[in-house]
Amino acid sequence: MKRKLFICSTFALLLGLTACTQDGLPADGAEGTPMTFTATGLNFPDARSRATVDGNWEGLNTVAVKIGYETKAYTVTSVSGDKASVTLTSENPFYWSSTVPVTVSAWPCADMSSSDEPFPDIRMPEVIVQADQSGDGFAESDFIAAEPQEVSIGDPSLKFTHRTARLTVTLIAEDGSSVHGATMNFLGLNTTYGNPASIISHNVAGTNVYEALLAPQTIKQGVIFISVKLGGISYTYTLKDNDIELEAGSRYNYTMRVNAGKLELVGSTITGWTDILEVEIDVKPSYIVTTNGTYIVYTPEGLYAWANQVNAGNRGTNCILANDIVLPDVAEGESNWTPVKEFSGSFDGNNHSVSRVKINLSGTNQVGFFSTLRGTVNNLLLKDVNIKGNAYVGGISGINYGNIISCSSTGNVFGVGSHVGGVVGLNYYNITIMGCTSTCSVTGYLKVGGVIGLNYGTATSCYFSGLVSGAHEVGGVVGCNANSSLLTFSYSSGSVSGNYQVGGVVGGNYNTMKSCYSTSSVTCTTSEYGGVVGYNNYGSDIAACYWNNTDKGFGSNNGTIDVKKVDGSGITWETATASMNSALEAENSEWRYVQGEDKTIPPTIQKNQ
Repeated sequence: MKRKLFICSTFALLLGLTACTQDGLPADGAEGTPMTFTATGLNFPDARSRATVDGNWEGLNTVAVKIGYETKAYTVTSVSGDKASVTLTSENPFYWSSTVPVTVSAWPCADMSSSDEPFPDIRMPEVIVQADQSGDGFAESDFIAAEPQEVSIGDPSLKFTHRTARLTVTLIAEDGSSVHGATMNFLGLNTTYGNPASIISHNVAGTNVYEALLAPQTIKQGVIFISVKLGGISYTYTLKDNDIELEAGSRYNYTMRVNAGKLELVGSTITGWTDILEVEIDVKPSYIVTTNGTYIVYTPEGLYAWANQVNAGNRGTNCILANDIVLPDVAEGESNWTPVKEFSGSFDGNNHSVSRVKINLSGTNQVGFFSTLRGTVNNLLLKDVNIKGNAYVGGISGINYGNIISCSSTGNVFGVGSHVGGVVGLNYYNITIMGCTSTCSVTGYLKVGGVIGLNYGTATSCYFSGLVSGAHEVGGVVGCNANSSLLTFSYSSGSVSGNYQVGGVVGGNYNTMKSCYSTSSVTCTTSEYGGVVGYNNYGSDIAACYWNNTDKGFGSNNGTIDVKKVDGSGITWETATASMNSALEAENSEWRYVQGEDKTIPPTIQKNQ
């Protein structure tokens, strides 16, 4: 028997099974009355999705009706013209033989025709859907039926339902761009009765909605369930958490997002056949990979994905933070971050923060959010860090060969050995750190600074207000300002302690310092300490620098030095600010020291407006 499949109503078709009524038939439903069926219920409130399987009775010509062991053909006849409601008649109908209810079932079929004899061995066909539903195969896969149910003369109706499960997937792109031209397949399907193992979906014209009709079945956890091809790239979604029970007559709505080489499930609902429940989703994914390979990061998972990409050897993979990120907490002594190695791209913090970075690598050198930086980092705040390493340890980077602009750190940075800083352990030759601050507690042994442990490059407009401690060359801003280095327009207001060459701004200076100041308390076990610098080397130059919170400005000097104490009488913070700003103007700097209304309070530094 050749079978053709047709469409049905929104939730169910009510097929009115009526004994002939006012049209010349006995009003009491007398025995021997032929059964004439009225199909009603074609009402579609969901106007946005008028897919073929949501249509009317157009194209449906024959319905098989079964009572007991007999099956007869009924012809579909239009009543309303649009076939939203129809009558079903037969040249060889069933008859009411009594008022006792009978069990009736019915289903559409194509090749049964009217006959004087019943079809004694015809059964409701199995549900076998089409493998290619991109075209007519979608409608041809729509099995409807009235499952066996009691019908009486007093209530002559049959409830028709869909025998397939309906899958509806709304596809979105990670950045809201078009998914036009995408194709979608459903995989890992049950092949019972000859059903296909995979199905090519039907795309609702002009939309990003993809559908398929499946035989009722269970989709197993771990199966690759959905595949999408978009722009020549294939994406897949694996069912992760639980099996899915696909039941007849239900619609399974999914919102899937194409994201960084994979499909992500954003939301899911189960509804009636023609209902699409609008799912409120967070349109921001874990991360986005743009066409040029830049990661736009929204969540910790996105940040980890970017870091893994870089540490896998893709050193120039850029990153932009789109949200504040809070890394998951871990037990004492454990780490939740692996330092990013040899990064040569651009990391734009976008004035967002990354909180709770924990790194416990006390036996390892080059430790920080970045182990070694060769690119650029700007506008990043690291909050509540807890970073432990051996040598070359910094909040932002252990070693900096790149540029760090307008970055900050809070928390704790600890190094067992040398080159430890709240922002950077070692800043290399001809490298710039600008506008960076730290309120960390910084601890190390040699060359320990609140912002930079050892500086060979240029550091300008930096600020420290935490606690820094070490043994040798310990400074509020820089532990050791080495040969070829330049430190300008920076200050500290924390606490600095050590044993030798300890300074409120710099522990040991071997080149140039200009227009810096300190209000930090300075504690040292020897005499080589100062409010500005612990030691100034031969040929080195310190100009227009100020301090106020210890008894002397420097420990020992073998170069040129101009440091003054703000005592509140001969020199005030107002006159010190004017002097330092004169130096800034002479350098054509974009930075200025700024005081509030109270001129007795030290200035802060900001970009010139």
